[in-house]
Amino acid sequence: MLDINTLTEEFFGKSRWWKPVTPMNVIVQVDPETLALFQSQGEDYEKKWLRHYAFMQRLTRCKDVL
Repeated sequence: MLDINTLTEEFFGKSRWWKPVTPMNVIVQVDPETLALFQSQGEDYEKKWLRHYAFMQRLTRCKDVL
């Protein structure tokens, strides 16, 4: 038998509910050389490219604030 603590009112008072984010499709124009570079990195190249793009956007916004 597992020892599992009972969830108290304090626990639920501190918890937050997160609404799931609905995935969306995004269309971005990319030059052929850039696309080839990411495609050469494996089948999950789209996710890698999106992470890189999001990172660069955050970096650009931070740079504008400084």
